[in-house]
Amino acid sequence: MSGVNSKIERIQKTSKVVLTVANIMKVFFIAAAAVCIAAGIAAVVFGEEMNDRLVWATENGFLRIGGIYGDDGLESDLTAAVIQGRHMSEVVSGYMLAAGGMLAAMAVMLHFIGRIFRDFRESYSPFQPGLVKELKIVFVLIAVFSFKTSLLVGFLVSLALWCVIQIFDYGCELQRESDETL
Repeated sequence: MSGVNSKIERIQKTSKVVLTVANIMKVFFIAAAAVCIAAGIAAVVFGEEMNDRLVWATENGFLRIGGIYGDDGLESDLTAAVIQGRHMSEVVSGYMLAAGGMLAAMAVMLHFIGRIFRDFRESYSPFQPGLVKELKIVFVLIAVFSFKTSLLVGFLVSLALWCVIQIFDYGCELQRESDETL
């Protein structure tokens, strides 16, 4: 029985560390999301002035439009067209607002991860029905993020996470049966 208790104690210690790291990272992601969203809003509010200054800077040689591999290429052409068409503020605001949304979603995911590990730390077993519900939320967010990489990666990650959920469901059932026999 002491082997089981030592494993539970190890899970609880590890959970405390992960909870602390998750909370720190959550605060960082919330702050970063707020900065990105504020920058996106600023790009919308000051968009006309931003576009005017970029056009002026390119026309007067203060800003050179060129790709990493030289001045020729699609990247340079697109950047020049966006700046000359006075649409850079829309591009910047779109990127910043999307980044803010992604960072906010990461903060939500870290919130649930922190709750999972807090529950691991406070419980006698990691196989609790409430934990499975929170795991499902985290796993759905992870799966959504993995689809951003590619369809195949998203599918494989989703399949693996579904298998882990099934294992936790089965572990919860075994834990319930064990608790009933005691």
